[in-house]
Amino acid sequence: MNSMKTAALAVLFNLGLFVPVTALAQDSAPLSGCDCPTVRLDDAYCASALVFEGVPISSDTVFSVGAQLRYPKNPIDHVSVLFRVNRSLKGQANTTTVISTSFKDDNCAFRFIMGQRYLVFAHKDGDLMLTDRCTPTRAMDTVGRSFSDSLEYVRSGHRWVDEMPIDKPCQ
Repeated sequence: MNSMKTAALAVLFNLGLFVPVTALAQDSAPLSGCDCPTVRLDDAYCASALVFEGVPISSDTVFSVGAQLRYPKNPIDHVSVLFRVNRSLKGQANTTTVISTSFKDDNCAFRFIMGQRYLVFAHKDGDLMLTDRCTPTRAMDTVGRSFSDSLEYVRSGHRWVDEMPIDKPCQ
């Protein structure tokens, strides 16, 4: 009988812990600050300096250079992710390349999972190649047939104007 009371108390204790945590998670505010404009695939492709399929193999935070304060509140500037490139679709990519994403409060950072294949759209910013959630960057297992067909259409030198296909490669 004593073991039944102990088991019942353990269940009640665990329920007491899980309910408030669940309630807090449901009441939490959505991510703010990342307001992505609607960008067509052809425009995103043309704006990208590098488009490739690859697998992230390591990542590291990069600290701000020349920060005013000796210990700023958030010294992390961005996350650099080293990719093994499987296939380059635009730009010059070596067998490995480094892509950076924000680590700031804007919540637009793209979080990569090590070992998962991605289609990455990156633009150049100084010495960095950057991507974020506002680009068509995505896990390869979420790339459908229509997206692949549209991407191949754009890669072959076609675009859209007023929802009509035209022959107009990126400039």
